[in-house]
Amino acid sequence: MAELADCLVEPPVLEWPFYGGSIADVAASGLGGVTVDSVPWLAEYLLERMRVPSPGRCDLLALRLLLGLAFPEGLPPDGVSFADLSASQQEVVRLVLQAGLLRQGPKMPRGRGVQPALHGGR
Repeated sequence: MAELADCLVEPPVLEWPFYGGSIADVAASGLGGVTVDSVPWLAEYLLERMRVPSPGRCDLLALRLLLGLAFPEGLPPDGVSFADLSASQQEVVRLVLQAGLLRQGPKMPRGRGVQPALHGGR
C-alpha cells in the first residue's frame, strides 16, 4: 500500500506507455476504495510525503485521496470553524490551500481514472 501511495506523488514516467506515463492515475484508481478504516495509517503516511514541497510534483490525486481520508463523511457544513477540525484535517486543508487548488475553481483538473471514493464519495 505504501508503494502504491508513493506513486500518487511521483512525476510521470515518460517511457511508460500507459495513461500518458502517469503512474499516479493508475495508483489513484487502485486506491479508489480505500477508507480510513481499511488503511488507518495511510492519511498520515501521505501527509508525511506531502509536507516536503516538490515543484515538479502534481499533488492533485494525493490531495483528493487525503481529503477523502480526512473527511470520510464529506466536507464539514458551512459554519464549522477551522479550530473545530482535528489537527490532521487542518493540515490537509493547509496543503490544499498551499497547492493553490481552490484558486482553480470549477475547472480544477481531474485525474483520469479517479474513483469517487477519492473525494469522500461525493
